[in-house]
Amino acid sequence: TTGTQKARWHLTVLNPDGGASNAHDFHVVGSTRVTSDFAKPALIDPPPQEAPYSERDSSISKRLIPLSAYQQAEAYYLEGKQHEQAGAEQQAITLWERAILLAPEHHASRQALIDMLIRSARTVEAKGHIHQAIKLFPDRPVYIQKLAQIYISQDESSKAITLIEGAIQQGVANAELYAFIAALYQRDNHSQKSIEHYQRALSLNRNSAIWWMGLGISLEQDGQLTEALSAFEQAQNGSTLSTRLSRYVEGKMAFINDKLAD
Repeated sequence: TTGTQKARWHLTVLNPDGGASNAHDFHVVGSTRVTSDFAKPALIDPPPQEAPYSERDSSISKRLIPLSAYQQAEAYYLEGKQHEQAGAEQQAITLWERAILLAPEHHASRQALIDMLIRSARTVEAKGHIHQAIKLFPDRPVYIQKLAQIYISQDESSKAITLIEGAIQQGVANAELYAFIAALYQRDNHSQKSIEHYQRALSLNRNSAIWWMGLGISLEQDGQLTEALSAFEQAQNGSTLSTRLSRYVEGKMAFINDKLAD
């Protein structure tokens, strides 16, 4: 605080998930002891005729408010990110482990920890944390997807598909998970399944050019050329494809147009 002196204050409000408000400025024109008839201690842009500040009838009570477990976990998370950027991986891992012990619901720390363990080839540890996360938070598809990624890295795509399909049947799915399994089915040449899941993903988010492209590829594999051409056009209209992928889609569209013309 700035004490009891008349001053301009600068305030930013933080909420528990780490977000913050815009900064606000306001003038402190006076303060009073907190009673049932609490008078106006502060005004935003007070009018000129406001009563002058009086030192003798003003006081401010100050007390330290300890950080909540979630706030302390957020502090560990941010410190861990600094260590990660500096290449100190083990220090980052240790801090993120502390964070989720304090606040199991701090998902940024949990996901950062899992990703770091996977990158460090500590797969067994990563799986342990993922299984714990799925048990604690069964409604979060992100952990299903991370476990599926490990299965894929171990050439066990069938396990990944079984895992995701099980989650979908239990109602644990989002657009990203639908698109993820659609790509797996596409890779295994199960075009009908791939089409079905890409369509589910796009029903939840129609703005993903990558998913439109994936749908177009599967439709072409299934012989649905007109529908594939329409999907590729949607991918191009999205304007979010990289130059390389945009050229790939253009080539696909030209090829399909030639086939339809024949």
